[in-house]
Amino acid sequence: FTWEQQAGATTLSLRGPPGAGALRVTLDGDSLSVSDGDGRSLDTEQTRLLLRERLGADLPWDKLRYWMLGVPAPDGPSSVADADRAPLRVIEQADWRIGYDAFKPTLGASLPARFTASHAGVRLKVTVDQWQVSPAAGRGP
Repeated sequence: FTWEQQAGATTLSLRGPPGAGALRVTLDGDSLSVSDGDGRSLDTEQTRLLLRERLGADLPWDKLRYWMLGVPAPDGPSSVADADRAPLRVIEQADWRIGYDAFKPTLGASLPARFTASHAGVRLKVTVDQWQVSPAAGRGP
């Protein structure tokens, strides 16, 4: 997948093996939409249902942009614990546990390279191959 963040707008492009199709998920404020490889679009509620069906869970889309950066979302309670060995950081928020196993230096910051998010029997593993951060974007989510 490719994650793109510009201010408050998030675009997530998911690609599967040939024949498995592709999805483009866009979150802007409370609006969530998805378009498939054929360009068909769904509205917010249809999108949530489709993603829940395909991913096996209703992901907290409004918090993912922060978790991708290794910080809790500012809109709710959370706990953060740092350690000297993996998981190097654990964030607990919105009944999810995000354990960060590796970070990589990027433009003077340390950004997640590998983490696992888990909630109610669902486990999502993320490995970041490459970070591309615009210096003009400033610091923070």
